[in-house]
Amino acid sequence: MPPYFNFNYVTNPPNDELVNFHTQINDNWSELDNKLKPFNQPGGTIVAPPIGTEAPHPLSGIPSVWTGSFWQEPRMSFWEPWTMLPLRSPRFNIPGFPLMYSVNLAQRRGILKGRVAYDSSSSAWPQGYVEMTSDVAFGTMDFKPVNDLGIMQGATAPITGTSSYRGAVIWVQTSASPTRTSVFARFQGNDSGGSPNWIDFSGFTWWF
Repeated sequence: MPPYFNFNYVTNPPNDELVNFHTQINDNWSELDNKLKPFNQPGGTIVAPPIGTEAPHPLSGIPSVWTGSFWQEPRMSFWEPWTMLPLRSPRFNIPGFPLMYSVNLAQRRGILKGRVAYDSSSSAWPQGYVEMTSDVAFGTMDFKPVNDLGIMQGATAPITGTSSYRGAVIWVQTSASPTRTSVFARFQGNDSGGSPNWIDFSGFTWWF
């Protein structure tokens, strides 16, 4: 139960025509201070708090909630360290821009960065979709995209000629045989041959 406040109440005239600032105002503020003071201190100082009580954690000072057994700190929203994604042969990382991912477990969101060529010779991209990652890139079904698919437009290497166009569509999907989370892309445009021809995955995000 929340703390009980023994306030001094102001009654209507004629019983209480004038407000007494000492007994009716100051004393009420003192009542609030006395009853709420424990909840502005580390939770370890609160004796038998009711479930749902909020107070600073006794060790970290972070506002936490009493579960009935311990003080539960809120899960902070942060991104995990960048992790390399193993590529499916013969895909090739552009030096200095390896394909990597990070996840935000609180937001259940993933993000990619890096640039990938079709192979080490920067051969022309074929028509159709191309899988970038190996069967075990994320582990078994780790970070499976919502509804099995996350898709967005992506960037590529600069065009090499006038009146040319380059782009890519990138997606993360749930794949089978084996069941896995995988990264795909499809090169778009009329300038797909020769080096440089990488696809840039930087900024691609999906929800899982």
